[in-house]
Amino acid sequence: MAAVAEAQDIEAMKSRVKRLSDEVERLTLAGDSIRATLLAGEAYAVQSDVEWLEGKETAAEDEWREALKRGWGGKPPWERFPRAVRKFDPPPPQEPPPIEKVEPLPLPPPVRRRAGQAGPDLWPTIASAPYRHAHNSVWHSLFGTPPFEQAAIAPAGAWQVGFWFEYLTADFSDDGGGGTSRWNTRLHHENLEVNYSITNTILVGARISSGELYERDGDLIRVFDNFTQIVPTAERGFGADALTLRGKFATGVGFADVGVLAELKIPLSSEEDLLGAETIDLAVVGLLTKKFGKLSVHVNLGLVVPFGDPKIFVDPFDDVDSYVVFGAGVVYVVTEWASAGLQIEGNTSAFGDVAVLDERVITVSARGHFRVSDGTFVTLGVGMGLNELSGDIVASLGMEFGF
Repeated sequence: MAAVAEAQDIEAMKSRVKRLSDEVERLTLAGDSIRATLLAGEAYAVQSDVEWLEGKETAAEDEWREALKRGWGGKPPWERFPRAVRKFDPPPPQEPPPIEKVEPLPLPPPVRRRAGQAGPDLWPTIASAPYRHAHNSVWHSLFGTPPFEQAAIAPAGAWQVGFWFEYLTADFSDDGGGGTSRWNTRLHHENLEVNYSITNTILVGARISSGELYERDGDLIRVFDNFTQIVPTAERGFGADALTLRGKFATGVGFADVGVLAELKIPLSSEEDLLGAETIDLAVVGLLTKKFGKLSVHVNLGLVVPFGDPKIFVDPFDDVDSYVVFGAGVVYVVTEWASAGLQIEGNTSAFGDVAVLDERVITVSARGHFRVSDGTFVTLGVGMGLNELSGDIVASLGMEFGF
């Protein structure tokens, strides 16, 4: 009976090693290097106990040294189990089948804080993130629609600087509102964003954007409502679009990670360029992320509230509504240097009183994140609208730097 009891204790230790190893992997992907390192030390210490009780003295000493490297304290197994080393005799047949030894997980590099040294590894956070781009719609890109976000934040003290270039196309024609509304346009959009992780759960940042809207020669934008063409004709040009201030909170709640994103868009564009509405837009979005090993599932749901006169249309048509934003997507970390994702996102209309603009827009897109070096990352993305108001194609190329 003593042999059976001892066997059960060893199996319990092995199960504990497996649970600790799974938690180390989860924390590593989440970018929490400090907790991952401490739990890895505990896993090595428990594995050392297993090796000693099974009579594998050399292996027990090796595992104990690995535990000490990761800051584990306490007494080694040969002090807590002072008896002669012996080979463990297998228990009777009714014993559960032995669990295979869990191989130690590769640990993330330690978080360094001294001046002149590298910062935390941002790849676990960036690799699982969804594709962040403007919604593919000529009209709703005028407002502060926030990009698709995950409920995760880089380790405290991390800086993220990102630049991405977008190219959007739209070709629409509709006999509604008392005339033929149409727009055949091309829009290039540039974004520079800087984020800082105040803590492991709070991030603040800012984004500045610019661009240029092209109208096909001889086919200017026309939107009819109540038999009136309501888009002013103007000479479009390159210019600043908006300054966006942003903050995000994210934390784990057991079954998943949840958070909230808030963005405030301050307009910078001129009325003639038609790059952005001259409203101040407040966006609040709820975030949910569930991880299954290397696979992450993301869901967003929120509200955008424009304040002020948008100066898009001629009076008295220049009124806009608050609108709902939503998104869902999956991301899979393929290797240590690449991940891929697929997502669908959109919003209800901000133009409920305009006959040809009162439908929701929906875009489906795919993207890839690539790790070029410890602090340099590249993103490629392509998407398409699922209805005419959603536009046609959106393509994106971005670079991100972490330190």
